[in-house]
Amino acid sequence: MAGCATTGEVIPIQIEGVDHIVKRMKSDEFSWWAREKSFLGGFIDPNDFRQNIMAIELVSGCKVDLGTVRNQGLETIARVDCAN
Repeated sequence: MAGCATTGEVIPIQIEGVDHIVKRMKSDEFSWWAREKSFLGGFIDPNDFRQNIMAIELVSGCKVDLGTVRNQGLETIARVDCAN
């Protein structure tokens, strides 16, 4: 499934036993958004952001450019570098 997501398509993926959803941003083919599928629990854990980055990398097939990572609530937006 890596690298096959299209703009607007929400891709479900499991990271370390936790369900996540990932989506390519419409504004930029190299920008991605990820979060846990469920908001139940209601607290922010630093592992959420790490897992979001892992989810983006697995679905996109590219490495996240860590200088572009933006976290808000339980969501992460980041650009990927597919050149490597």
